[in-house]
Amino acid sequence: MTFERAEEASASAFGTRIDLVSATTDSVELRVAGIPFTVAKGETGSQEANLNITIKSITANKIVLKIGDVSGV
Repeated sequence: MTFERAEEASASAFGTRIDLVSATTDSVELRVAGIPFTVAKGETGSQEANLNITIKSITANKIVLKIGDVSGV
């Protein structure tokens, strides 16, 4: 999933809304199903709302996340 660094970036994965709140070079702050959630770069598979979230890359223009369904469905 790719977020452009915009003021109100959001997307949906596996029926769950994910909002980009902020990002640094080392972490991304998200709102996953309305719940604040921070993913650190280098973490493998942080979990929230039955989603497995990993940072693939953070650049000046975009943030790329790998999103997986924890249930395996």
